[in-house]
Amino acid sequence: CVIQNSCSIHRHELFFQVADWSMVLSMGEQQRLSFLRLLALFTLSPNKNRLVQETLVFLDESTSALDMKTEREIYIHLHQLRVW
Repeated sequence: CVIQNSCSIHRHELFFQVADWSMVLSMGEQQRLSFLRLLALFTLSPNKNRLVQETLVFLDESTSALDMKTEREIYIHLHQLRVW
């Protein structure tokens, strides 16, 4: 953009656009986003201890598009949070 203010306005509008994320994000990006949501749920919730005790998480093909290093890091974080 040539005019700085118009660029920031344009980016701001993009932030609030509704999109079909399955068409925008790769499968790996979608899987990372799903794990980010799961990790945020278990770390940011005020009822974290209750969530850990009462929540069952099923993972089916949840890391199929991720590289082994990323997959390992995700499972380490889940284990540290006591999400089984």
